[in-house]
Amino acid sequence: MGIDYPKSTVYALLEQSAMCHPKTVAYTFMGKRTSYCQLMGRIGHIASALYALGIRKGDCVTICMPNMPQ
Repeated sequence: MGIDYPKSTVYALLEQSAMCHPKTVAYTFMGKRTSYCQLMGRIGHIASALYALGIRKGDCVTICMPNMPQ
């Protein structure tokens, strides 16, 4: 008996949540609420920045930072 995980990426799951519930709070950090719509905007901003640095699909990237939203 195990857990049936969806065969999808984390991004695809977030995108689906954002489309269905754009104004729903995705997370709260230090009293500040961020909606799924805002979160997707932030993800897009970071993706654009990585692309501007020359990162492309298939490239390996490591991010080392504390476990926190910012």
